[in-house]
Amino acid sequence: MKGLLSVMIFLLFFTPILSFGQDTKNSPDDLRKQTIQYGTDSEIVDLVRSLGAENTDYLDNDLITMVQGTKNGKILSSVFNFFTQRKKTGLEGRALLALQQRDDEASETVEGAIKYLGVMKEAKATEILKVIIDQNEKNFIGLAIEALGLAGGTEADANSEYLIEKYKTFDEPDENRRIIIQGLGELKSKKSVPFLSDIATNNDERTVRRMSALEALSKIADSAGEAAVISALSAPDPNVRASAVGSLGPFNSPEAEKAILEAFRDSFYKTRIGAAKAAADKKLVSAVPYLRYRAQRDEVPAVQDEAVRSLGAIADGTAKTALETLFNDKGTNDRLKIIVCEMLVKIDPNAYVEKVIGAFDTAKANKNSALSSGLSKVLSTAVSPKMEDLALRFITSSDMIEKLYGLQIIKNNKFTSLVEKVKSMKDEKNPSLNRKVTETLDALGAP
Repeated sequence: MKGLLSVMIFLLFFTPILSFGQDTKNSPDDLRKQTIQYGTDSEIVDLVRSLGAENTDYLDNDLITMVQGTKNGKILSSVFNFFTQRKKTGLEGRALLALQQRDDEASETVEGAIKYLGVMKEAKATEILKVIIDQNEKNFIGLAIEALGLAGGTEADANSEYLIEKYKTFDEPDENRRIIIQGLGELKSKKSVPFLSDIATNNDERTVRRMSALEALSKIADSAGEAAVISALSAPDPNVRASAVGSLGPFNSPEAEKAILEAFRDSFYKTRIGAAKAAADKKLVSAVPYLRYRAQRDEVPAVQDEAVRSLGAIADGTAKTALETLFNDKGTNDRLKIIVCEMLVKIDPNAYVEKVIGAFDTAKANKNSALSSGLSKVLSTAVSPKMEDLALRFITSSDMIEKLYGLQIIKNNKFTSLVEKVKSMKDEKNPSLNRKVTETLDALGAP
């Protein structure tokens, strides 16, 4: 009887303690939710930074709920920026409120709200953005102009006319003039083409404004602006020439094609980069010989890189042959070879993944970590039944990056045969890996 009484006393006093210990054991995700509910601004900013690095959205609803009840500028600007970077909906109402009550909000909150509403193309914001511009609110006017260009597309003609009139109110060196030009490009109204053409072709105009005007004309892509863009190719300023050729992509006349090919001869490297980008935009087959030459022999690495990407965008028979030549050439450096492989895998994964896997294996055997790492990332994007063996190799690797790439390959290719292997990878001690496993299983429709 005494023994039974002792057991009962033990259970009475110690069971709550044991239960309490179990209740306080939280998963990493639970701890993150608690940080959102109860954390300081510094703790929440650090958490949001981590979520951004992980590119994850599973706490978005918790963050949306939190920002409705705070005016902490550090928290709000951090969350606005996080949602802006991913173009995620859910904060429009809080952002509009921040603009309406901007005198009572931290400056960083208002700035974050303006950027968010612009990127989200929130038409409801246009009138209050105009109020900020009309009142010349120094802290926010530049951001408001930029956001109006992004969000004002539903009334593009009227908003373009408004911005052109505002252009005249700013002093000559004012940066807001350049932002207005940029905004006109985002609005894409044909009514702004004559105004932009005058700026683009004026050799006495500031370089940065001419470049912005050329980019705006390219975004509007109206044939009436083509002559101005071609004219700017003869500008004495090399930066203007580079912007001009890079702006020719949307224009399809023989004159535009000839101008792009001629730009490959320009001694200013940015003009050659612009030519490669324009050739890619237009899938200009006639540019392939120029691009092959630039990829093999240009003295500027950035030009080589862009030439390879352009070949990948054109992707006809001659472009593929040029890329294969670069792949097989022992003189092709590792940086360029990674981009070549990326293009080949995008063009035809079934035809090229085995060659890229072979190059990866060789690089790894030679302990060339820069090349093997770059090629493993390229392979993680490939969609082909020929990727299954590599996926299994990656998820059973001791290298954590390869494990994550392996899961991405399985997810992309829906390799259901590897479901049980994926399930066995679950590890609550590694939240990043565990989330990737869960994400992959969800994509495969596995419980």
